[in-house]
Amino acid sequence: MQSRTTRALLLILALLGAAAALPARAADPLFVNLTSDDWHRAYMALTFSQKVLEAGHPVTVFLNIDSVKIAAKKAGKHKDNQALLSALVKGGATVFACPHCVEHAGMKPGDLMDGVKIGTPELVQGALFEPSTRSLSW
Repeated sequence: MQSRTTRALLLILALLGAAAALPARAADPLFVNLTSDDWHRAYMALTFSQKVLEAGHPVTVFLNIDSVKIAAKKAGKHKDNQALLSALVKGGATVFACPHCVEHAGMKPGDLMDGVKIGTPELVQGALFEPSTRSLSW
C-alpha cells in the first residue's frame, strides 16, 4: 500500500506533466500611440517598445500628429530616434504612420523610412483591437 506522501507526490508530478503539455499562452500585444516628436517623449516610447519586443510581445507603434516627422527618410534632428525606430522594424515590430498626419507634415508615403507603413483605419484598428492588447500613449 502506497503512503499518502507517495500518492501526493505522484499526483503533483502528474499535474506538472499535464501543465507542461499545455500550449504556451501567446504574449499579450502592445499598441503604442506616439503623438510627439519631442526627443525625450519619443525616446521613452521607442525604448520601452524595444524592451517589450525583446521580452517576446508583439509590438505595434502608431505614429500620429507630430511623431510622423520621426519616420521621415531625411533624419534631421530625429536621427537618434530613427535608429530606435529602425531597430524596432528590424526586430519585427509593426510601425504605422497616420496618412493624414504625414500629409499635414508636408510629406508623402514615399518620404517615410523603410518598414514604416501607412496606417489605414482597418490596419490600425486590427492591431489596436487584437485580443489582450495593451496600449500606452506618449
